[in-house]
Order: sequence, then C-alpha cells, then structure tokens
Amino acid sequence: MYLCSSEPVVKTPTVEIIRPLADVLKGDYAVLECSARDLPSGEVSVTILTNTGHQFPEVTYVDLPRGQSTLITRFTIPTTHQKKEHSFTCKVQQSPSKLWQSTSTGYIFAEPKPATLLLTTPTNAELETGNATFICAASQFSPNKFTFTWKLGDDVLSEKNRPEIVTEDKSTNTLTAVSILEIAASDWKYSYSPVKCEFKSSGSPQSKEAKYEAPSVGEIEVDIIPPSSEDMLVSGAGDLECKATGPDGFKGIRWFRN
Repeated sequence: MYLCSSEPVVKTPTVEIIRPLADVLKGDYAVLECSARDLPSGEVSVTILTNTGHQFPEVTYVDLPRGQSTLITRFTIPTTHQKKEHSFTCKVQQSPSKLWQSTSTGYIFAEPKPATLLLTTPTNAELETGNATFICAASQFSPNKFTFTWKLGDDVLSEKNRPEIVTEDKSTNTLTAVSILEIAASDWKYSYSPVKCEFKSSGSPQSKEAKYEAPSVGEIEVDIIPPSSEDMLVSGAGDLECKATGPDGFKGIRWFRN
C-alpha cells in the first residue's frame, strides 16, 4: 500500500549577487543586482553588506504574495565604498531566524589604471590620394569611462571621426579603445597646426599630436638639361628640361624666370 502526500515540496531559498552585464557594457560598474529564489510568502528585507561588516542603510522591503517566490532588487554602491579592498554580499531576511545570504562578489573594484596612448599618422602614399587617416589607440586602462577628442589647432573635429572600437582584456580587467579620424590631406598638409588626439579617463588627460613635415629641399636633386646644340643651330630653339628626384610624396615642379 502506498500513501501519496499532497504537501508541496519545500525548497531551500537561494540568493545570488551579480553585476548586470547591461550596466557593465555602459561603463557603470557600481550597480549590483540581488536575486532570490524559492522564497516563502510574506514580508522580506533585502540588504547589501561589505566584507568589513558595514551594512548599507538602503534596505528594500517587499511583501511577497502567495505564489510568488522570486525577488530581484538593484543597488548602487556609494562612491565611498567603490574601493579595491571591498567585496559585497546580499542578505534576504524574513525574521530573526529566517535569513539567507549570497556568496561574496569578490573584489570587483580595481584600482584605476592610466592608458598608454599611441597616435599613428597617414602614409605618404595615402596623402597622395588626397586623404589622411589618423589612428589614436588607448590601451590597458580602466574603468570603462573615457572620451576621445580630435583637434586641428583649436578646432574640434567631432564630425570627422568614426565610432570608437573597444575591446576588453579580462585577464587584467583593462580596456583598449581605438578612435579613427579621416580628413582631407590638404587640411593637414597646408595647416600650420598639428592634428591632436586628446584622451580622458581616470587620472590626468593625455594627448598626442602630429604636425605635417614637408620634405626637405636639400633632399631633392634637381638637374637642368639644356636643349641640344643641334636644335639651337638648326631650329634656333629647343626644349629646356628640368629633372627632379626626391623622397616619397614629392610630385611637383614649378618654373621661375629670373
């Protein structure tokens, strides 16, 4: 003979604390999400604690109706506790004898790291096409809050740069960001001002700049080839030829008469 029980199976509540991916991708590392499952009905409180024993004063109270056993709440960690030596846990409590706690987040706030900044300039071959592309790369920095600003002299070139490319190195919890600027070659070549990339993140702003340097006249070899004697004697006129050899980027000859 078998006896069947109609009593529902009582599960042990579980609590988990995470940093939501959507907030991390937006650069907000201070938001924590506490989720609790299989909770009994009734009023519960949700609290965030630090590894140093500090309990944040912001306590969330929720009255769970019968049939609802899942609860999700969000907290923003105050700036005063966004430090590398702090970790966090979530506590859900229904009575002095009924409380459930998550495992620790671990140390989630790394020490801010300054970027290494690199600026590359267009090649002479590209300049000959009439275009100029500059690439500014900021590597191995944190946190994920930064801005690039491109300038030509004092003029901001906000409409000429592409959207930034960002990659994350999870082994070091650092980021690399790349900004690309595209302008007409003449804007850079015939300006007395440099193109400047300014990068701002944690710490002091950084910048790199590049000014166009025209090929040195001393590097160009010029030969004047006179008309042949035969042309001058027979025709009374001849062609005067100027032959110039210079580095990549040199492409023009102008005649002057003394």
